Amino acid sequence: MIMKEGGALLNVDVCFNVVRTETVLKYLQELRTGAERNKRDPVEAVNTGLAGCTVVTRYNQKTYKIDRVDFA
Repeated sequence: MIMKEGGALLNVDVCFNVVRTETVLKYLQELRTGAERNKRDPVEAVNTGLAGCTVVTRYNQKTYKIDRVDFA
């Protein structure tokens, strides 16, 4: 709380995250089938859909940011 000449001011910062309950594998399969249905390149659709996403692992609850998917 900050005191100013006219009285106290309160600064509130709202922060929230939207968390999906589906797995990355399920989302990857949906991206691939959607691309095939629309006659687009599945590799490009997956990289576009997942790039920049943050995922949480179930086994250690760590977060990772996806830069790209390597189809090697």
